[in-house]
Amino acid sequence: MNESSGLNQLDHIKRNTDLTELEKIVQAFDLVTKTAISYSTHEIEIALALGDKETAVKERIKSGGIHISRGMFEYCYREITGSREAIWHE
Repeated sequence: MNESSGLNQLDHIKRNTDLTELEKIVQAFDLVTKTAISYSTHEIEIALALGDKETAVKERIKSGGIHISRGMFEYCYREITGSREAIWHE
């Protein structure tokens, strides 16, 4: 997804009147973090193809940090809402 497409999707989430503010935040966070993970995965593949292990490791660390952030967000969501359902279907 390119930046313009991501902004369009974020705008669509923002304008969706069928969603609560919390649902908008969940969807926006999901969109942004999935995009970052996808970008990082692509960068890892390129780095490995070029034999650049240092960059690949850095990108894996970034991706891991984003995954951890998603887990923390989901934990907070569950604690605040009382929901026990997974919000990320991975």
